[in-house]
Amino acid sequence: MTTYIDPATALSLARTARADDIAAAEQYHLHRTLRPDRPSRRRRIPWRLVWHRPAVAH
Repeated sequence: MTTYIDPATALSLARTARADDIAAAEQYHLHRTLRPDRPSRRRRIPWRLVWHRPAVAH
């Protein structure tokens, strides 16, 4: 089943997903700065790269 996603919807989805990632990163950073009770260990934020290339109907 092929689902058609028009470019505007794909772009808005990509923008919202990116904004979601940025917001999550900011929340994580605030959480780390507000509660430094645990020794800082480097933890990479797993970026979701699903909408890196939006779906284009061929």
